[in-house]
Formats: sequence, structure tokens, C-alpha cells
Amino acid sequence: MRDEPERAVDEGGGSPDPALFDKLVRPFYQRIYRWALVMTRDPDDADDVTQETVIRAYRHIATFRKEGRVSTWLYRITRNVAMEMMGNPRKQRERSDERAIENAAGSLRTDGSEGGLDHQQLLRIVHAFFGELSDRQREVFDLVDLQGCEPIEAAEMLEIDAATARTHLFRARRLIRKRIMEHHPELAEVLGR
Repeated sequence: MRDEPERAVDEGGGSPDPALFDKLVRPFYQRIYRWALVMTRDPDDADDVTQETVIRAYRHIATFRKEGRVSTWLYRITRNVAMEMMGNPRKQRERSDERAIENAAGSLRTDGSEGGLDHQQLLRIVHAFFGELSDRQREVFDLVDLQGCEPIEAAEMLEIDAATARTHLFRARRLIRKRIMEHHPELAEVLGR
């Protein structure tokens, strides 16, 4: 997340500034979608959350604090929109996670290569166990291990203490590793036991 656009924005009231929006928000469109997908676990819902996030960011661009990070501000908007739109996302995630686990297991069985899994297959397997993580663990795991943020940056985005973020990350990694070993023991070598 090092290539983030300018951190500071002049505060001001009034109407949205399209040039400022293009400079600060548009570069994050794909990242907003990814965050929304992690939160909703459904591409259609993620599209809806992304669109609403972009609309809210446009309407409120003048309220962005100059000392803050654009990514943190946008993450918070995305998270709030997802929570509002999804109501109780845990029930929806449980159904989609069951399908994801079945699909991941199926992709392992149908892989005829000698070496086993490619990176995408391994990611599908990891995502299959997301539903067993708490919401916070899933967010921290995604931000740090899948998107490459530093734990302290993830903590800032989630508005939690850095030590708390590290704890959630440790627990998420431990649970996913355990589930992979239970359901896919043939991956022990890949995971390095």
C-alpha cells in the first residue's frame, strides 16, 4: 500500500470536488471492491457495496481529514456500507463458505499435476475457511496476508490496537492452517508442518 496517493487533503466545506475525487478515490476502486468482496463473500453484493462506497466518498470528499490516510478513510466507508447493506452477513457467509470448501476440495482432487497446487488453488483453499474466522480475524488476515499491509497499517484501518491486530492475525493463521491440515493433509509439505 506504499503507492497511495497524497495523504493530505485541504479541508473545506461545500460541494464535492471531482478533480480531488479522481486523484484520491479512483485509484482505490479495485481495492474497495476487494475489501467489499472479503466482507460480503458475494461478487454481486461486493459490486453494490463498491458503488455505494464510491458514491459516499464522492459526497464526503471534503470531510476527509488531512492527517489521515486515504486508504484508511475508504476502508472505513466500505466497512460501514457493507455492514448496512448486508444486515446479518454471518448467515450468508456460512452458506457460501460451505460451497467454497466443497469447491476447494474438488479442485484438489481434479488436479492431475505431479507438483500439486498452483497459487490460485491454494488461495481458493484458504478462502474456503474464511467463514470459520471471526469478522475481525478475516479482515486482519486479508489485509496483512493477502493484500500485503503491515499489521500496524491494518490496525489503523480497522481502528484497533496494533497488538490486537497481531493477535487476530495469529489466531486466523493458526485456524486456517489447522483446517487445511484436517481437510487437506496432502498439503503438509506445502505448509511446512
